[in-house]
Amino acid sequence: MGDNSRAFTAIELAIIASLVSIIFMVGAPKIGSHFDSHRLQSFDRIIIADLRYAQRQSYMNWRETRLYFSNSTRKIYIKQGRKIIKSDPYPEGVKLDYTNFKSNEVKFNEFGNPSAGGSIHISCGGIKHTITVLPVTGRVKLYEYERHSF
Repeated sequence: MGDNSRAFTAIELAIIASLVSIIFMVGAPKIGSHFDSHRLQSFDRIIIADLRYAQRQSYMNWRETRLYFSNSTRKIYIKQGRKIIKSDPYPEGVKLDYTNFKSNEVKFNEFGNPSAGGSIHISCGGIKHTITVLPVTGRVKLYEYERHSF
């Protein structure tokens, strides 16, 4: 009587392992890029919400309100006078590349107008976004662009 059991041979297992690893190598960069994009979009939402909150607090309280980016603590602070009224951490893996606001600080006067317009440049992996605060109105605009590295 012959052995009717069905089992994979070592060669078949090696071929399957090779195919799975090839599929993983092709798909892994796309998965990593997806996570980078998600983290960056999360940071976009935090910054935009904090800018709007600071602007709203300035005209509601008739007091200058400042939004400050700290790369050393990796947090965004909103201050009125010396008092911190709100802070948010940067999401993991994202970074604030630079702003063209003096001292990384956006100031809103008691009417909710920014002292100057400018932009905030953030990135995660190969993806970069720019958030612009328009002068006079304080309107916020988001620009998304991607840098490919081959």
